[in-house]
Amino acid sequence: MQERSGSQAPALAGIIIDVPSGAFDATVAFWAGALSAPPEALSGMPGGDAYVRLPGATAVTDVVLQRIDDTDRPRFHLDIAVLDRADAVQRAADLGGKVVQHEEDWDVLIDPAGLPLCVGFEDLEPLQTAPRPPDRGYLDAIFIDVPPDRVTAEVVFWSAVLDATPVPPDASDPAYHPLAGVRAVGGEPVVVEVQTTLPDPARDGVATAPRIHVDLSATDVDEEVARLTALGARHVDAVVAPGAGRVESAPGAGRVESAPGAGRVESAPGAGRVERDWVTLADPAGNLFCVVPATPERA
Repeated sequence: MQERSGSQAPALAGIIIDVPSGAFDATVAFWAGALSAPPEALSGMPGGDAYVRLPGATAVTDVVLQRIDDTDRPRFHLDIAVLDRADAVQRAADLGGKVVQHEEDWDVLIDPAGLPLCVGFEDLEPLQTAPRPPDRGYLDAIFIDVPPDRVTAEVVFWSAVLDATPVPPDASDPAYHPLAGVRAVGGEPVVVEVQTTLPDPARDGVATAPRIHVDLSATDVDEEVARLTALGARHVDAVVAPGAGRVESAPGAGRVESAPGAGRVESAPGAGRVERDWVTLADPAGNLFCVVPATPERA
C-alpha cells in the first residue's frame, strides 16, 4: 500500500454505515459477516463507543459503522481524505455544499441534495483491506441516488469533491452518470456513479429521497444473495429511471420492516420479480445495497 504524498488528489477514505442505536448490534454483526471482517471498536473518537471498524473487510476501502440516534434514518455516507481541508471545504461550499459540524480531524457537510459527507483526514495513512475473494461478494461500487432534477448538481459537486471526471451516460443506460478516476486512499480505483431515481408509487409519486447505496459484486449472485439473507439481509424493491435496464422487485413486497429504531424501507407495491441482472437487499437497519455480477472491469 502506498503512502499519501503532497501531490495526491482527494481520495475516498471510507464508507461509513450510519445505524440507529436500536439496530446497531444486528447491523454490525451482519456487515462483519458480509465482508468477512471481525468488528473492532474505535477508541479515541468523538462519541466514545459510537464507531466500529471492520478491519480487513472485503471492500475497496475502509468500512466503519457509526451508531446514531434512533430518531435518525439509517444511511451510508462517505469520508473524503484531502491534503488541504480548508480549500476542499470552500470548493464544496462554492458548489452548493454546506458545513454543518466541525471536528478536529474533519468537517461534516451536506451536499446539494442533502446527503452528508465528511472531509478532512489529512494525515490518514492507507488502510489494509482484503483482496477480492473468489467465492463471495466484494464491496466495490458506490451510487449516489437522486431525483432527476438534482442529477446535474450532484454530478458537478461530487466530480469536484472526488477530483473525478464526469462521463456522459450510455444511451442504453441513461440513468447512470459515472465519475471516472475516483481512488481510495491506498490508490485502488473505486466505481462511483450518480444514479437517477424515479418517483415512488408507494409514496403517491413523491420522488424517492436522495440516498447512497453500495454494490457487492459476486461471481454467483444467487449464492451470494442466499448467504447474505442467511446473515439477516432482506429483499426490497428498487425504483430507477426509465431506460436503466435495472429494476428489482420482491414478490408482493410493498413494505419491508427493519430492526427496532431503524425506521422503514419503503418499496414499490408489488408486481412480483422482473428480469434483472442483480438483486436489491437491505441490511438489518434498512440500508439498501445491491448484489451484482462480478465483471472484468471491476476485478
